[in-house]
This record gives sequence, C-alpha cells and structure tokens, in this order.
Amino acid sequence: MGSVKDLKNVIINSNTGLKTGDFFFSDRYSIFDWGEMPDKIQDKGRALALMAAHNFEILNQNGIKNHYIGLVDADGIHKKLNNIDLESFIPDTMRVKVFEIIKPLNKGGIYDYTYFAQNRGKLNKFLIGLEVIYRNYLPKGSSLLKKMKELKKNGRNDELLFELERAGLDSIPKPFSRLPRTIIDFSTKLEPKDRRLSEQEAFLISGLTEEDFLKLKQITIKVNDIITDIAENAGFTHYDGKIEFVFDDELSVCDVLGTFDENRFAYNGINISKEILRKWYKVNQPEFYEACSEYSSSGENWQKRCPVKPILLEKEFKMLVSEMYKAGCNEYIGINVFHVRKLTEVLSDIKKHIKE
Repeated sequence: MGSVKDLKNVIINSNTGLKTGDFFFSDRYSIFDWGEMPDKIQDKGRALALMAAHNFEILNQNGIKNHYIGLVDADGIHKKLNNIDLESFIPDTMRVKVFEIIKPLNKGGIYDYTYFAQNRGKLNKFLIGLEVIYRNYLPKGSSLLKKMKELKKNGRNDELLFELERAGLDSIPKPFSRLPRTIIDFSTKLEPKDRRLSEQEAFLISGLTEEDFLKLKQITIKVNDIITDIAENAGFTHYDGKIEFVFDDELSVCDVLGTFDENRFAYNGINISKEILRKWYKVNQPEFYEACSEYSSSGENWQKRCPVKPILLEKEFKMLVSEMYKAGCNEYIGINVFHVRKLTEVLSDIKKHIKE
C-alpha cells in the first residue's frame, strides 16, 4: 500500500457490502519522499499502531466519524485498545473500513481532476484526494516559515501579507512560535509527490460540495484540538499534523493521525517525530538530502534516477530511535506497554547524534 504501511486481508461483507481491511504498521520508515529506507526501526510499527488506535477511540468519544474498527489481536479478532492484554501481545495491525480510490488522469505529468469537478456532490464512498495540513506552531524546518522568508527575500510583499494575515501575524515569527490561530493548508494525495494547493484548488479537485468542503475544514480544527489536548495532557507540544478524509455518506476521517510519523510533537522542547531521522541524514549524509530535494520534482520513479542512495543508520542511533518511539508511545497513551527508559533519558542521548 505504501512505504511504511501495508493494507492486508481486504474483504467485503456479502450481507452489508462493508469493505474492510487491515493496516499493518511495519517497522519501515520513509523520509524526503524517498519511500522505504534501508533500515527498519524495531517496534516502531507497534508503537504507532497503539497511538493511532488511542487517537481514533478518542475521536469516537467526541463524535468524529472515522474508518477505525479496532486493533487486531493475536487471534485475528478486532478489539478496542483497553480490551487487549498488552502484556502478552502488542498489536501491529489496525482494522479499518476500506473505500474506493479514484485516481486523477495523468496526462504527461499533468494531473487532470475534471472527473471530480464534473461529479461534484455525486460521489460516495471514495477517498478524497487531499492531505489536509494543520499548523499550530512554525517549528524550525516548517515549509510555511521557509515560504514566508523566501517571499520576503524576493520582494513578493502581497503574497507575504496574505500568508501573515491568515495566520494572524504582522511579521515573520521566530522558529517555534505558536500561531495566534491554527492554519489549514492543502496538498495533493494521489500524485507521486505532494503538491501544495491553494484552498480554491483544493476545493476544485476534492469532488465535494461547498458545504461539505467547509465541514472538512471544521472537522480538521476539531481533530486538531483533540490531538492537541491528548498531547498536552501527556506532556507533548503539538506543532502540526495532517489528516485525510473519505466521503462515506458524510465526511469521515481516514488513514492514520496523531502519531510521530504523521505529526510533529516536541517533548521538553526536543522534537520527537521522524524529523529526528531527517536531521540525522542532514548531518551525516547531506548530499542525500540535497539530491532528494533536486530529483523529487522530476516525475515518477525519480528515486531510480537519483544518483545518491541513503546510507545505513548508525547502530546505536537506530536503537535509540526505536527506544524513542516506544517511550513516546508509553507517554502518549498513558500505558507502560514497552519496557524502556523514560522518554527524557532517551531524547538526551539522541541529542548527541543530531543538531537541534
């Protein structure tokens, strides 16, 4: 299905027509749009599966419709998180409802979404081709912060003013500044490389009515508020994240959200997400990051054309990242599932390997 998750055991209930499948959370990881990297992070998949389930179950408690059914136990039965004996079995698989993916036509590298515009409001039980990004802070490395600085440097003052106004700002903030209000951005989901979209472009390719597109933004703010509350109660700062949607008679949150791969969190001021893996490569193999930046916009299968391949992680660092995912999961869900050190100790050791 993807570079880090696999969709397995897809079945259709003959009585209800409900299509379900199992998300297997692997120990693979992906950065810089490269796809599967050469290492695996032990127990990363289990940690993220538990975090995702925890988030979806709290969304359910708050009336946010989503595709989550349950975690899959050792006997292949789906159960809620608190009904699984985590001492004897830690799940790495989550059962979900599955929906049709309607891909835009690829016309020589230009993606044609005419079908969605022509059938606006008529489509049902389909994946909406958007990644919806929400931002509470502008941490160092934020694409929006980078964009603001480039606009100022190039004298594009009208565009800069637009970005500042929608964030409730009067000047470019310092890195890690909290925004006066949450910003929502959009990018493509069904293209080889995520392409940033204006709100109007996002609406045009969504296949949604104006009313449902407005609801999509409202749900995004609610989800962000819920994830932020969960994070803050566990001692994390929630910088930003992304969610995806299907339309299942009404809007429904899908895929995975609120994990260290989908979102950026900090703990005691230290970034805890796969951003740590990005930073390691920027320090230890900067030419790989630079090559990815250059080639990732060159079309499908750019990885084969890229002359620089990723090196393996240092063994000690890889073990620390594994420990980070597990200790972070323990803190986030409030259950000591993994027998590891406290997150503060793990992050202290990780800082020796990267530049914050």
